[in-house]
Amino acid sequence: MNSLISSIIQSQYIINTRSFLRKNSGGRKFLSYISNKISKGYESNFQAELVRYIKVGDVVWDIGANVGYYTQQILNLVGNEGKVIAVEPSPLSAQACRKISNSGNLIVIESALSSKIGTTYFSINDDPTSPKNRLSDSGNISNTIEIAITTGDNLLQQSGYAPNVIKIDVEGAEIEVLRGMQQVLAYSDLRAIFIEVHSQILEQNGYYDAIKIITQILNNNGFNTNWTDFSHIEAIRK
Repeated sequence: MNSLISSIIQSQYIINTRSFLRKNSGGRKFLSYISNKISKGYESNFQAELVRYIKVGDVVWDIGANVGYYTQQILNLVGNEGKVIAVEPSPLSAQACRKISNSGNLIVIESALSSKIGTTYFSINDDPTSPKNRLSDSGNISNTIEIAITTGDNLLQQSGYAPNVIKIDVEGAEIEVLRGMQQVLAYSDLRAIFIEVHSQILEQNGYYDAIKIITQILNNNGFNTNWTDFSHIEAIRK
């Protein structure tokens, strides 16, 4: 079933159709309706696949950890011998991650991952810990804060913990995150990557072929890709 879903999602016809429909409010509402119908329970499928590839003693990067929903589960799976690197730019969400009970095997990085090192802006809605908060191009928008950004390759050098599994949920910054971790992607013991793909936000950011770009990056680095649904992709080392 995953291979069929992958073929449909990655077809140029479907990519073009979704891009066309997103150009007007009626089309966006229709896509949202269809997505909700098709992806009912999708998060459980994604979660089940993620859990299946995590082993005791693993190093797992949770990129876009938010308040630590997945972080806590991953900590339980890797055990005391493993390590979890939770990357989260929102100050309050990062603080929530630090409060997670652990045996010293959790490292919280209060930053966002991207394709460069420096600073950028982060847009916060009414809930400062909402998973929908995301990077912004401008600090002139209300409710934005300046945050640090770094690359996955720099995180690897600074932390010294190369990942066996990576989970990415970054509200439209998926491509930049992948482009900033070329050394990480080449690490032979990295066996699985799980990504929530925010197609609408990616298109708003100018990535109209986002699905193709993400798939190509992963395939070119030795991963087979499958979609667990229309929003989540899993990449398994060949």
